[in-house]
Amino acid sequence: MFSSAESFFNIFSKKLNTKIIRNLLITILLFFSLSTFAQSDEETHIYRGLNSIYFEIGGVSMKPFSINYDRVLFIKEETYFSLSIGFGSYGVITDYKGYSIPISFSSTTGVHKKNHFEMGLGLTYSEKKFKDYKNEKIIYGGFRLAYKYQAKEKLFFKVGISPFTKLISFQEKSENFLLKDIELLLNFFQISIGYTF
Repeated sequence: MFSSAESFFNIFSKKLNTKIIRNLLITILLFFSLSTFAQSDEETHIYRGLNSIYFEIGGVSMKPFSINYDRVLFIKEETYFSLSIGFGSYGVITDYKGYSIPISFSSTTGVHKKNHFEMGLGLTYSEKKFKDYKNEKIIYGGFRLAYKYQAKEKLFFKVGISPFTKLISFQEKSENFLLKDIELLLNFFQISIGYTF
């Protein structure tokens, strides 16, 4: 009886994982499709550029390090709205392995100013493993609040918080207590440095 239930759970998890990957791919395609429709007339252009690439420590990736691409979709008065996607990793200096794909939608104030306030919502798909323990697949959700400084130069700096929580976990049987909520604790704060073009 228990083996049948476990088999059903494994089949269900595999189908759910397939759906997640498919939905992530659809979201990525939609992301790039929407970016092509971003307003492009001179009045709505940010003088620094509509595209940004930034390196982040902590934050919505739920991993120690991440590389992210951000695209401004549209601008309304002194606020611009953007969509970002990234790739998070533990790096090579730890026994933890895994990756994450964070996707977030944000609004940022101060189009032509040095000081900006950013807030947004996001979802993150994360996989993590510690040595020989079972792989954990988790979907996180939450919001971000950040202060951004960017003068006329292309470089910018951000610092903020990312209160995220687990929405779905596909591996409840992990015996590794160290993995349980480590991302939520370490990734509550974020520091970013990036370049706009």
